[in-house]
Amino acid sequence: MGAGPLFSIFDDQLAEGLVFNSYNPEGQISYQLESVAERGQVLTIDITGTIGNLYFEYPPKADLSHWGANGQLIFDLLVESTDDATELLVKIDSGWPNVSDISVDLPITGQWQQVTISIAELIAQGNRFAPGSFANLASVQNPFVIEPLGKMKLQLDNVRFEYKVSAQTEVLVYDDALAAPFSLGHYAASGELLINQIDVGGEHNKVTEFVFNTNEAVGYFQSTGITHDISGFSQLSFDVNVAQDPRANRNLMIKMDCVHPCSTGDYPLEVPDIGVWTHYQIPLTRLTTHPGSSLDLTQVESPLVIFPSWGDQQGVIIQVDNVKIH
Repeated sequence: MGAGPLFSIFDDQLAEGLVFNSYNPEGQISYQLESVAERGQVLTIDITGTIGNLYFEYPPKADLSHWGANGQLIFDLLVESTDDATELLVKIDSGWPNVSDISVDLPITGQWQQVTISIAELIAQGNRFAPGSFANLASVQNPFVIEPLGKMKLQLDNVRFEYKVSAQTEVLVYDDALAAPFSLGHYAASGELLINQIDVGGEHNKVTEFVFNTNEAVGYFQSTGITHDISGFSQLSFDVNVAQDPRANRNLMIKMDCVHPCSTGDYPLEVPDIGVWTHYQIPLTRLTTHPGSSLDLTQVESPLVIFPSWGDQQGVIIQVDNVKIH
């Protein structure tokens, strides 16, 4: 349950496996599905007191940890009426007190508005009613909880989890482990390129290692079938350690791809010393203006492709860590 790149939990009806439920100790919460022109079925919630919430429950519990780095919780909200200064909380619940909540800005009364919440930010907020407690994305009981802290009548539509990197300030691709929706891959025209996850200890801990038993291969970090709009970002950063390189000409290339043949083309790195971790920060403007580049920053699929120069790679071992878009 909950696989990306889009996990719709309510659109005309609840996703399979979910059920509506509520914390309603004083009988002040009611909810129903209503038909609305141009929207179909929406969920109407009426809270007439100050205690209680409505939630979408998944009784077996779900592992949603893959949404932790780059996921967004998104929904459409219309507030029909509310008391002045009533706060609206959205929560992810792993079973009390392991809950995280965040306050959302209310739209103008009577107008639909899309609400976008960073899942990482929501989880980091923790439980305001039980400080020190947090939702555990690996064991989610209620993936969506909505709780006005006062009287409010509202409607919800199009509630979903989505990888929407354009709304973030940093996109994590790899740091000790891959961040969803990214995966590792390679292309080898001949020979083989081995990809290992190894623990080098120290500040880098777990890293990705590319072992070139070929002269014609590239390794990459890719979100297969998913493209990302990173046009609002400014730079790509990553760390590289060349653990072994027997070549006379030790050049090293990267690319950023936006679905073949859309690409930066081969972009040369300043060659690092062997056995020394080197940090690179590359402005995206350099990648888009690189000679021969056709990079479209609104359609990026592979933020980092790395390889020694094509035709001369045999015996090179490259380690990579901390791949991010800022």
